[in-house]
Amino acid sequence: MSGERLLLIEDSNELRHFLAETVLAGAGYDVLAAADGAEGLILARDLLPDLIIADYQMPNLSGLDMLDALHREGIKPPFILITAEGS
Repeated sequence: MSGERLLLIEDSNELRHFLAETVLAGAGYDVLAAADGAEGLILARDLLPDLIIADYQMPNLSGLDMLDALHREGIKPPFILITAEGS
C-alpha cells in the first residue's frame, strides 16, 4: 500500500527525519511530521490521517495522552505508539 497519509510525531529531530523521509516517504506514504504531542494533536484533528505513529514520551503531550484526547473527541484513527526507552 502506498499513498496513504501518515502522521509521525517524534521529538527527536534525527529519528523523525529518518523515519519520515527515509523509511515512510521512501515507501510511498504521504508523511506529515510533528515535533511534539501538542503539534501532533492539532494536525491529527485538522487533517485526519490514515495512521498515526507517535512517540510515547514527548514534550507538551505524551503519545498516550494524545491518543486519549483524540478518543474523547470521537476521533479513532489507527495508532502505533513507539518508544526507544530501554531498547
